[in-house]
Amino acid sequence: MATTDPLTDRNRCWMGPRPVNADLLNALKLGPLGDAKTAGESALQDAIAALRRDRIARPAIFVGTGTCGLGAGAAKTLEAVHAFLRRDQIAADIVEVGCIGLCHEEPILDIQLPGRCRLSFGNVVAKEVPAILTVLR
Repeated sequence: MATTDPLTDRNRCWMGPRPVNADLLNALKLGPLGDAKTAGESALQDAIAALRRDRIARPAIFVGTGTCGLGAGAAKTLEAVHAFLRRDQIAADIVEVGCIGLCHEEPILDIQLPGRCRLSFGNVVAKEVPAILTVLR
């Protein structure tokens, strides 16, 4: 009786496991900050600071657009933020964030200015956005 090799028999539905790409395997082993980890402790700390937005060059506006936020009107709040920045020609980063567990405070809007702490505002509806963002002018 002849035996067939499952890796070469094209009549089979499933060919069996295939070799894993070495670059992919290395990236998975190193994790999301792999390049920074291999570059040294200083590079790793810089990458973490960038992810946390510890040091920013321009204002950052965070809008809670998780399911709870969207249900509370965050889409209109986000639209109002875009409109305000466009109208006043202000360069700022807009970051949509998910639920942080304070669903009763949604829509949540945070502002972080360069060199300053991040401030959170709760229950921010679209009509309140201009009053909050005037600090950016």
